[in-house]
Amino acid sequence: MAPIKRALSSYMIFCNDRRKQVAEENPGLRIGEIQKLISTQWKELSEQEKEHYVQLAAKDKERYEQEKRDNPVEVEEANSETGAQMAAASATACVYQLGRVKKIVHTDPEVGKVSREALIAISKASELLAQFLATKGYENALFQNKRQIKSSDITRAIQSTGSLDWLREDFPDVKPTTQSQADRSKTKKANAAPLPSGASFFKPQFSKKESGTVDNDGVDQEED
Repeated sequence: MAPIKRALSSYMIFCNDRRKQVAEENPGLRIGEIQKLISTQWKELSEQEKEHYVQLAAKDKERYEQEKRDNPVEVEEANSETGAQMAAASATACVYQLGRVKKIVHTDPEVGKVSREALIAISKASELLAQFLATKGYENALFQNKRQIKSSDITRAIQSTGSLDWLREDFPDVKPTTQSQADRSKTKKANAAPLPSGASFFKPQFSKKESGTVDNDGVDQEED
């Protein structure tokens, strides 16, 4: 049994109705140019002229809905095929451009022809590696209470992952993480030498002397 045809819009019905005539009237035009001309003609139609195609589209939609009700199994199979096609397209969609990946691969003089499947595999592997390094770098930055991910966080991720030992020569180890600014401030304050007793504002700068007392002007006074 033939698959169920989807309902056409009013514009698509107009295109199908006009395509042959426009092609005959303009034999030198290409398919894309013919379609542009038809699109211009559609825009120039009044709402009343478009109403004819709107009604045809409504009837075609009724036909489509009725065929779906009459053939539920076929509709389910069509949906599953569409889902499989979308999944396949998503699986082959790459963040990195395959042309760029191909150029990088061919920088190795020993590499010959590279198939499209191989380029997709390399691109996908590169995406997974970048995602892994970004996640590990974020974890390192979070552990150090930092707001930004730096190159040193990525380097630590490489140095601490055994399966990435092939990258260690290109990303040499970094120095141990220093204390944060707050920790350094606390350590400096704790290790600071105590102030002399005379430096405190709340402690008297002068004490009683054996020969007398000290007045407000700091001058020794004889005891009566």
